[in-house]
Amino acid sequence: MFLEQVNESLWSLVFLPLFACCGLLLLPSFRLPALRISRGKDRNDAPGMRPWQAVSTALAATVGTGNIVGTAQAVAMGGPGAVFWLWCAAFLGCAVKYAEIYQGQRHGGAVGYIRAALGKIPAKCYAVLTAVSALFVGNMAQMNAAVRALCGGAGERAVLLRLLLGLLLVGLLAVPIRGGAKAVGSSCEHLVPLMSALYLLVLGYALFRFRGRLPAVFGQILREAFHPRAALGAAGGLALRQTLLWGLRRGAFSNEAGLGSAANIHAEVRSDHPERHAFWGVFEVFADSFVLCTATALVLLASGVRIPFGTLPGSELLRDALAGIYGHGASYCFLSAALGLFGFSTVLGVYVCARRCVLWLGGERAERMYSRVFLACALLGCLLPLGLVWQLADTVNLLLSIPNLTALILLSASTSRAFRAASGRKQGKATSDA
Repeated sequence: MFLEQVNESLWSLVFLPLFACCGLLLLPSFRLPALRISRGKDRNDAPGMRPWQAVSTALAATVGTGNIVGTAQAVAMGGPGAVFWLWCAAFLGCAVKYAEIYQGQRHGGAVGYIRAALGKIPAKCYAVLTAVSALFVGNMAQMNAAVRALCGGAGERAVLLRLLLGLLLVGLLAVPIRGGAKAVGSSCEHLVPLMSALYLLVLGYALFRFRGRLPAVFGQILREAFHPRAALGAAGGLALRQTLLWGLRRGAFSNEAGLGSAANIHAEVRSDHPERHAFWGVFEVFADSFVLCTATALVLLASGVRIPFGTLPGSELLRDALAGIYGHGASYCFLSAALGLFGFSTVLGVYVCARRCVLWLGGERAERMYSRVFLACALLGCLLPLGLVWQLADTVNLLLSIPNLTALILLSASTSRAFRAASGRKQGKATSDA
């Protein structure tokens, strides 16, 4: 309870003002017609990742249990109106993530631009916190949700089963992790598009079946974004502040705009035109929040499943929502597979993000030691209580956002100039460059 109260206070008093300030500073420079993906002239023969590998790895770090469990928790804790604020966070997140990738390309990751804007000590604190959070949040939270979903109702009791599943997943993780960032990128560029397409196919058919209810669902989202008390009735309803904060919190956990993870991953790409390469950040936020999270939320709300407001549900909420279409057995198998794949890919993406910080702190020897500890924590994550992991995730995300967003605000002028330059170039010769 104490950690939950601290999180709620700090997210409203610290994260929200910083995130809004950063996004609003950058949005005036954005030109919507310019928001088109251009591959530019990235040096694909250079060491490190290719552009699409970096995009897939960044999506792997964001497309995970946050899209299933995180979205369900946003709706349960903030009501249907939280979906609207998740969209608002994603809209601002497009500008923030563009800035992260652009500055990360210029300075060698989030640590580089934080050092340029704030100095060595804040950069070192950010690097240490990123490395630690990757162990205890991005890694363990994903493994926890994935293994518990695979175990089903026996998840709380079958410790041996969870341990065996954890050993299997850790063995699969070890192969690309030992190969470094490029091996992880190669795995993600095949895995992420496949699992995302399958997830959207299953949810898309469910939405087609629920299509008659969707207008009412959109009306409910918009209405309760500003008048959320209807979710629980006049006596015990949700406050607007709670609805707004849970939409923002789970939006940030899902697309990770404002945390600097995309900057660390895209720094693995050697690009001749960072101002154009950074447009991939807009695509990542759109795919994660506006497509995957929205599809999840619409299925939950349109299905008519009973939502336990005021609680932190897991994957069982979406499983029950899909059961009316596919049956309990099929929906259970689908979500088990989805959470397993999402958790696996997210852990890979988180490792690449943390790897750059560890290399900056201690070099290759430290990175080799860190990879072993990372795999051990993945196994440990299979056995921890779910609620504790999600509370720690909120706390660490908040701490990561403070130096990252502060640095982006200080560097916002150069980011805005880069975006205007890229927009002008794209409008003039986008066809020849694409």
